[in-house]
Amino acid sequence: MQFLLFLQQILAPMKKLGFAFFLFVILLSLASCTNQNNKKPDQEAVQNGVATLVFQKVEHDFGTVVEGEKVTYAFQFENKGTADLKLLSVGTSCGCTASEYPRDPIKPGKSGKIQITFDSSRRTGMQHKQITIRSNTDPALTILNVYAQVIEKQ
Repeated sequence: MQFLLFLQQILAPMKKLGFAFFLFVILLSLASCTNQNNKKPDQEAVQNGVATLVFQKVEHDFGTVVEGEKVTYAFQFENKGTADLKLLSVGTSCGCTASEYPRDPIKPGKSGKIQITFDSSRRTGMQHKQITIRSNTDPALTILNVYAQVIEKQ
């Protein structure tokens, strides 16, 4: 019985100390969540270098195409950033559309092209195909669009 009283006398002040310690830990963790980096994000981007993919145009209309015809267009772009541009992948929304693109990095200020070929075989009517470019830019995805009005072969 005396032992329990002894423990109660010891633990009573520790409860207060435990609560103060708990508050201290909470405040410390909140303080650590603040941004300690005083640099602005754009300053950091310039310092580290950022690739910027800029297209002359992001849509192309092939116009009227006869079914079975293959048409090609080259989307011209420039790296207007401060780091090498890397095209990681160029995907098409359909097997009827193929792409060719540079695999080597594009230096800042340099240009390149992504060539798109649309095969109108077994297709008629208005066609809309998307080309998705994944690169080391922000945003990482860029969408190009091609259109064609495919008419039946006479």
